[in-house]
Amino acid sequence: MTYGKNPSSKKRRILSNESKWGYLFTLYPLFDALIISFQNFKPLKTEWVGFDNYITTFKNSLFYKSIINT
Repeated sequence: MTYGKNPSSKKRRILSNESKWGYLFTLYPLFDALIISFQNFKPLKTEWVGFDNYITTFKNSLFYKSIINT
């Protein structure tokens, strides 16, 4: 039996730390965009509008045309 640090456990630990950063840089912008989508966002003044942005988008016929074209 050998004693000491196992090189593969160090590599696993490094990969684990890297994946935590990957989740942070992926999930934070996703949740931030979700929050902004419920706001009337302006750089100096932000107003909470709830689902109004989505309602306006789904009522617009150009939205459906763009979905069909893409």
